[in-house]
Amino acid sequence: MAASASQSPVTVHHELGETTLKSPPKRVVLTDPYLLEITSAMGIQPIGVTKENEKQTGIPSYLKGRIQLNFKWVGTKQQPDLNAILKLKPDLIIADVSQKQWYPQFSSMAPTLVVRGSGADHWQKVANLLGVVFQKSGQAQALMKRSQQTANRVRTLASQYQGMKVLPVEVIGPHRVRAYTKLSDLAVLLDNVGLSVSFSKQKQPYVDLDGGKLAGLPTDTLIVLRKPSDPSGQIKKDPVLRQLPAVKAGRVMEVTAEWALKRNGPLSDEKLMNELYGQLNKGLNWANPNPAHHMQPAKPEPSKVE
Repeated sequence: MAASASQSPVTVHHELGETTLKSPPKRVVLTDPYLLEITSAMGIQPIGVTKENEKQTGIPSYLKGRIQLNFKWVGTKQQPDLNAILKLKPDLIIADVSQKQWYPQFSSMAPTLVVRGSGADHWQKVANLLGVVFQKSGQAQALMKRSQQTANRVRTLASQYQGMKVLPVEVIGPHRVRAYTKLSDLAVLLDNVGLSVSFSKQKQPYVDLDGGKLAGLPTDTLIVLRKPSDPSGQIKKDPVLRQLPAVKAGRVMEVTAEWALKRNGPLSDEKLMNELYGQLNKGLNWANPNPAHHMQPAKPEPSKVE
């Protein structure tokens, strides 16, 4: 996505065409909730947001305090409430490309930007675009710089484990796991910080497996995605999973599933990278560390996201 110079009026190019705006928008509707993290990180307050699904009742805890909670829910991302959006009289609608079937209706109500919320650098591209639209390009660049600095710190630690293959897994039942492949969005972030996921499965982002089958997959270290309800060390307590070579060797890292699976934007990415940093800094029982490095606690600590 590209854009012209950040002067009013401004024409921006997006996934389904181009949109011209006479001035920075003030009444913004987001039709996919992942956009809320990106806009909040840039100080953009929406007046309307769709829910992930009908069960959603609030916003992620790490976004509270960043968002004025007087916005209106306008349906779900699968079924936006067009009447509710119209009543809000938006001067900009931001939608995801997965909602392209709604583009004619959205664009008839207000100028509409369509962005892509997956793949490498997805939030960075959205932030760049919004920086032009809202005259916040400096803020967008600062977010990306901070994110890359944190990634570089993690990459420095990861370089101590040259050639090590990791496999992100989620325990989904007794002796059962969901293994995330190199085509998952999570693998994109891991690759950016120097952790390689080599497992693939017929162009799928993940595959559900009996735990015993993990032993045959290309991995040296497991990255276990924990939900708040999961006990610490859960994988070590399962009679099948604890027999896996990586588990027996103590090469297990635990991170919060919310940051790892949502990958909504700069805030959750940084939280995940900070967790990876902490796990790597503890040291792993890796038999072939890069001899050019030594296992010493790295400083300084990554910056924290409040």
